Amino acid sequence: MWKSIHKYVGIFEIQLKMSTKYKFSFISGIIGSLLQIAIQIAIWSQVYMQKVTINGLDKRDMFTYLMVSQSLVVIFSFRNAPERMISKKIRQGDIVYELARPIHFMRARFFENMGDSLINIVLAFFMIIFWTVSSDGFELPSNINVYLFFGLSSCFSYMIMFSISILAGYLTFFTMNFWGIYNAKKAIVDLLSGALIPISFFPQKIQKLFSYMPFEKMVYTPVMIFLEKYSVEERKMQLMIQFIWVVMLLYLDELIYRKAIRSITINGG
Repeated sequence: MWKSIHKYVGIFEIQLKMSTKYKFSFISGIIGSLLQIAIQIAIWSQVYMQKVTINGLDKRDMFTYLMVSQSLVVIFSFRNAPERMISKKIRQGDIVYELARPIHFMRARFFENMGDSLINIVLAFFMIIFWTVSSDGFELPSNINVYLFFGLSSCFSYMIMFSISILAGYLTFFTMNFWGIYNAKKAIVDLLSGALIPISFFPQKIQKLFSYMPFEKMVYTPVMIFLEKYSVEERKMQLMIQFIWVVMLLYLDELIYRKAIRSITINGG
């Protein structure tokens, strides 16, 4: 058991070192994310010029929503996405060695992404500090309990995002088409998670449809908890729903994985 844990920690350390190797990439990531947020704020500032509140969100709420949602997007933006790594290993034939290693394939991918995510958390922290100091449009929760709920919700969100990414990665076992799967997943996640537009801005019927999917639990749910838009009971309910989605998706990932390794095709052999 301890040998397996040591191997997973080793995978995490290797990925962490690779993520911190290029300082220019890290700095440019901060600048790029801040510019993206600044552009979105400029757009929404024009939208709110004629309206005080839109679907329950005033201008300050919207700016806070943008800051927190984009920080989560940065944390969930795996530089070495599971689908990319799996596709690369299949193309190069390295997948054979991965499957032969005495560690669980999905857990190994999880610790790889954790190495990336630790750097992304630092990046998101810098973004929030910068925006808090330079703008009065960012509002922190007044209730200390909100931070606990938000932290737990963000952890569940991370697991949902990873589960969907690893599921997309397993699909490359069958299609060998990384870019198609990656771009389709990114487009679906960005739209349905609330990363681009708050879910509450969609028509009621669309919102109800989204509520049956795991995507809105990745960004929209933790951000609305941060904005204190849910009561205590609603927060508990949202956390329970997120946990159920994590369990269901991890179970689905395991089923697809078992099927995928039986139909694997490796280029060159």
